[in-house]
Amino acid sequence: MAQARIEPRGEAIALGVAPARSSWVASLEAGAVTGATGGALMMATLMAQAAATGYGALFPLNLVGATFRGPEALVGGAGVMLSGLLLYAITALVFGTLFSMAVLGKPRLAPTLMVGVAYGLLILLFMTYVVLPYANPIMRQRVIGVPGAWFFAHVAFGLGMGMAPLIKRRFRSRREPHEQPTILAEQ
Repeated sequence: MAQARIEPRGEAIALGVAPARSSWVASLEAGAVTGATGGALMMATLMAQAAATGYGALFPLNLVGATFRGPEALVGGAGVMLSGLLLYAITALVFGTLFSMAVLGKPRLAPTLMVGVAYGLLILLFMTYVVLPYANPIMRQRVIGVPGAWFFAHVAFGLGMGMAPLIKRRFRSRREPHEQPTILAEQ
């Protein structure tokens, strides 16, 4: 007796042949959301610090934009800020997806928050001492001058990463109704 199910895209798939929705899809989706969450928390921290010290809230985007534009990026402009925002967003999404993929199982929130903060601090070390000296020495010079803000920004990023279990559960629960087979035909 052959059975089939209807996929969300309207395709009929024979049961037992089609791969079940894996946690990879949920992890990729959750990773993007986790990265965006951590990135937003980190950027908000950096923007608040920049505004409080008189540089202006958008200055961190200029610093990231200096990767492409060099020292003239510090005077700003819409193009510099947009290129900085794009590079920052891509980086946050990549780091978020990597973290989410690393916690594939069903981890508990409290330990994952601690691991997320540790991950954020590892990213601080990686960016400060490996990436920035070569890719953006202007930004490295500035962040070394404000170690407290740089530290707390990465802690905020790590807290966003630590929310991965909550975000993954949400994406998995959204998918569960689609994983129930619908009998299309019997022979």
